[in-house]
Amino acid sequence: MDCKNPLRRILSQAAAAIFGALLLMSCASNPATGGRDVVLSSKKGEIESARRDYDQIVKYYGIYEDQAVQEYVNAVGQRVARHSDLPDMEWHFTVIDDGSINAFTTG
Repeated sequence: MDCKNPLRRILSQAAAAIFGALLLMSCASNPATGGRDVVLSSKKGEIESARRDYDQIVKYYGIYEDQAVQEYVNAVGQRVARHSDLPDMEWHFTVIDDGSINAFTTG
């Protein structure tokens, strides 16, 4: 960058200011900590992405076909979710048909 060229310097500073403003506007309150976090998508976008991921995971692995296990896991998950930092969120808990011991979230 040619710092001797005032127009380039002004444009560079303006670009940095715009980037900074956009970064600040994309901050959201973290429900777990109360702090501010940079967020690159909306809550609606995250939910839609999680639904797409869920559909792909279920298509790949399949759902574990024991209804009693599904109901138990969902009941435990719903109790935990009610005491989470997002108790009003719609939560879904599903056991997939995979032999590994693991748990993960799509959202």
